[in-house]
Amino acid sequence: MTKSDISAAIDMLFTYNMDVFAARGDFTLIHNWINDGCDLIKDILPAIEEMTRRNPRITSVAYFGPAVYNKRDNRLAVEQAMKGKGTSLDPQSIETLLRYRAKGIYLTPAQKQKIAEYEKNIFFNKQTPTEINQQGLD
Repeated sequence: MTKSDISAAIDMLFTYNMDVFAARGDFTLIHNWINDGCDLIKDILPAIEEMTRRNPRITSVAYFGPAVYNKRDNRLAVEQAMKGKGTSLDPQSIETLLRYRAKGIYLTPAQKQKIAEYEKNIFFNKQTPTEINQQGLD
């Protein structure tokens, strides 16, 4: 994996504290997280975003490690639970998106919009998740 593969995480860290993270310049931990099964979009970026909002004085990439692994573990637990029920995990199904949101797993703006549409439809039309999925709200 190259530095450009993790550029989104590096950019986020630089935006947070350019002086500290540019001076250290060691981002091997990000590669280690990815090698350990963490997803850049679903685990690493959301963990960095959450932690930087909570603590204005982070000076080490290692600080994010526990949060990154927690995100990964929560995501994998949801996926495993779905597989254990004999249900295929459709990453765009409303049920999966609602589980991800409940577990604090990162959702893209399009996924958040799909949830908002679902909640609006459920409130006004009393539709089930299956009916929403069949309508293909993307």
